[in-house]
Amino acid sequence: ESKALNVEWGTAVTPELVEEALEADEDIKAVTMVHNETSTGVAAPIQEVGEVMKNYDALFIVDTVSSLGGDYVDVDKFHIDACVTGSQKCLAAPPGLAAITFNDDAWAACEKVEDNNYYLNMPKYRANGNKDPAQTPYTPSVSLIYALKEALEVVHEEGLENRVARHHQAAAATRDAVKALGLELFPDEAVSSATVTAVKMPEGATDAQIRGTMLDKYFVQLAGGQDHLKGNIIRIGHMGVISYKELAITFTALGLTLKGLGLVDDAGAGVAALADHYI
Repeated sequence: ESKALNVEWGTAVTPELVEEALEADEDIKAVTMVHNETSTGVAAPIQEVGEVMKNYDALFIVDTVSSLGGDYVDVDKFHIDACVTGSQKCLAAPPGLAAITFNDDAWAACEKVEDNNYYLNMPKYRANGNKDPAQTPYTPSVSLIYALKEALEVVHEEGLENRVARHHQAAAATRDAVKALGLELFPDEAVSSATVTAVKMPEGATDAQIRGTMLDKYFVQLAGGQDHLKGNIIRIGHMGVISYKELAITFTALGLTLKGLGLVDDAGAGVAALADHYI
């Protein structure tokens, strides 16, 4: 049985909410959390929640698929028992691989599971990894592993701290560029993502007019909203190898699109605000 801590889209679950839930139900075995929610552009306070979790027996399981490599993640410092990420987001490798970390508590819990699944049987992976030479229990995607190896070498060359700082710089620049064009951020800026920025659709404009024009006329593609946010927000990604060049092209296209709709006077205001962070 699972229980959800529901908050409004565009806001983040707080440590206080997590602690209240743990205090209300001593049978909770694990707390799962998405660090970076790309659908709303929200980053959850996993470090602060980890400080709560260290006082309870429940496991802390965190999804860092769209944050690892682009935001601060320290599984030990944040008291994360199990962490999972993907190859295709901030690590900038092709999609198709998952990376998982377990601490001792997570391993102990995993080994108690009577019916571990077949392909993702973690005890088997651990046992085979301890062989000499190490191997996987089943045939992996060898080509993707080589691609991820190359991507991680790029991360290593840049330096993880530098890479995270670059993502935060891009996020701050993007938010300022959005505001310079008279647009409004969807989430509270205090919980805004370091890897994707969600923006409210400007009043008087439609998704087709904004995203459609940018794609058809300027060959720049933005993501739209999901579920009830479809048509109500646009999302600008700035993760992985995205640089000032791509962001400048994006805001040039966005500014020209807005000007064409009569929604802004200065089409270059966004690019100018962006440049303040880089030049």
